Amino acid sequence: MYVAEYFQRSSRGQYGGEGYIVASISALVSLAFWGIMNVEKFAETPNQKKIGVVIGLIVGFGLIQLYIYIYMIKTPWYRTNFMPPNDYIRGPINRD
Repeated sequence: MYVAEYFQRSSRGQYGGEGYIVASISALVSLAFWGIMNVEKFAETPNQKKIGVVIGLIVGFGLIQLYIYIYMIKTPWYRTNFMPPNDYIRGPINRD
């Protein structure tokens, strides 16, 4: 037995594990940023501090992107595309 779908593609419903997955991602993002703020306690040399901050930023950014991807599954109308549509006519304002 396996799960074919983890997220219900509707904002009006939710599967059982969906909330746990999103809560876990949120907690991991918080831990990544907490690690960035407290990197001086864990690292001894300046290079270790820099590496710790970079790793924390990469992990935090990746998890936030995963969170946004899950949000786009739940709300299909949400898109952060700032490019014009494919049929957009480029040129002066009077052509719009």
